[in-house]
Amino acid sequence: MDKPKLNYRFHVTATPEKLIKELLLVCVEANKKKVEDGLKEEIKALSEGENDSKPIKVRRKK
Repeated sequence: MDKPKLNYRFHVTATPEKLIKELLLVCVEANKKKVEDGLKEEIKALSEGENDSKPIKVRRKK
């Protein structure tokens, strides 16, 4: 069975910068679960000694 084609429409009432920020927030929220699951798997592999790579340091802007 074919999946229906997604169709998105955006009605811009703000500046392009604000629109971009909002779209990025939607993308981040939509992929949050995948990122969390990937990080959990990597942490588990590191704690079990399966991965010899160095941990990645992430800095956040405040």
